[in-house]
Amino acid sequence: MNIIEKAVEKLEKELEAELATKPVDDVDTNEDFASDVTLVNTALSEAAEQNAKPESVPVPVGRVSAKPKANANSKSRYIELDLHKLSAKGFLTPEKAQTLTSEELRIIKRPLLRRAAVGTPDFVENGNLIILTSSLPGEGKTFNSVNLAMSIAMEVDRTVLLVDADVMKSDVSRTFGIENEPGLSDYLKGEETDLSKLLLRTNVENLTLLPSGPHYSKLTEMLASQQMRKLVDELANRYPDRIILFDSPPLLATSGASVLISLMGQILMVVEAVRTPQSAVREALRHIIDLRKVSILFNKQRSFRGSGYGYGYGYGYGYGSGYGKDVKSD
Repeated sequence: MNIIEKAVEKLEKELEAELATKPVDDVDTNEDFASDVTLVNTALSEAAEQNAKPESVPVPVGRVSAKPKANANSKSRYIELDLHKLSAKGFLTPEKAQTLTSEELRIIKRPLLRRAAVGTPDFVENGNLIILTSSLPGEGKTFNSVNLAMSIAMEVDRTVLLVDADVMKSDVSRTFGIENEPGLSDYLKGEETDLSKLLLRTNVENLTLLPSGPHYSKLTEMLASQQMRKLVDELANRYPDRIILFDSPPLLATSGASVLISLMGQILMVVEAVRTPQSAVREALRHIIDLRKVSILFNKQRSFRGSGYGYGYGYGYGYGSGYGKDVKSD
């Protein structure tokens, strides 16, 4: 058993032991357990409830108002994000920089940023290319992609590009209301070869978006194409100081995801705590060639420290460090 699988098994065993006094019918089934979880942060309740359904589309947070703004010094376009609307739906925004959720995300992003920093002991090749994936649909992957991008954008010396690489579902693009904008699929098909024209600058100073673009046939094959490799190389070399986050399809849902993952420097696998079967996590990990690149984020973990139950994250990662931290949500 490798170190990632040990981390999964250890956290699952701890959770099962703690939940023994508050039974859940069967942690490996698809029964919705969200109803008996106390969500202290009520802004997260809608997203948590919807993301608790593995076969459902991650909950849309509504269309964000988009107002193009001309900029003579940049080829890229501009979009005005409705940060109040995002915040009301439980997403991290600059105005929520001092919440407990923001602190959880700081704990998650720190080791990722260290591995992306050239010249540091933890640096890994192409460490600025980070992909978020999951075993199954509905584990909260997109919710965490957006939140992690927002958190990294709050760094004083970092910029972040969030790429909607789940081209079939386009959940990141729908979250921001940009699902009808040209994007990744246009580049992969060769409809637009100037990448800068597809990027969307935002009113979050250090955050740029690359939408999924329209649906074309053979989208899965596009993710595994040479054009995708060319894009990843361009992003890694053109923007070496920028963190590039890819929101990927689930590993067990499409073959294109495993090819895309092979091009990344870091892999963050989102696992829905308690519900996702260990067998699914292990099967997904078999699609990853280099498990040293893998970090695991336990999403929707029931917090059992202190009083009551909560909604939060647990974090375990590889690179020889074994079992990581678990943190309580607000």
